[in-house]
Amino acid sequence: MHRFRQFIIFALLESIGFQYGKAGREFAHPNLLMFLDSNLRIAKWIYGTDYSGRDVDLALKVAAGESDWIGQHSEWLYALLLFAGSLLCVALAYYVLQLSVLRRAARDAVGN
Repeated sequence: MHRFRQFIIFALLESIGFQYGKAGREFAHPNLLMFLDSNLRIAKWIYGTDYSGRDVDLALKVAAGESDWIGQHSEWLYALLLFAGSLLCVALAYYVLQLSVLRRAARDAVGN
């Protein structure tokens, strides 16, 4: 039974991407508090050992279904980041094209 529980714990840690190191019977790992929602999905996490009661209260509210600002606006933020990334790609492509045209013009001017 002990090995089965160990397997379940390791499977849980792997499924959430929790990184740890094992040396013999010892483990090295970051301190992490995870707050799960009613569907057992990670709703919020807090890294480290220096967190306040306010941090824990906020995480519990998020896990209970109340959303934080980022959670409420995540779709808009994602769309904004996607749009900004697209604009940067277009600007970079335009810059490379202009650079190519200028180099070709300079080469033609030197050749004549």
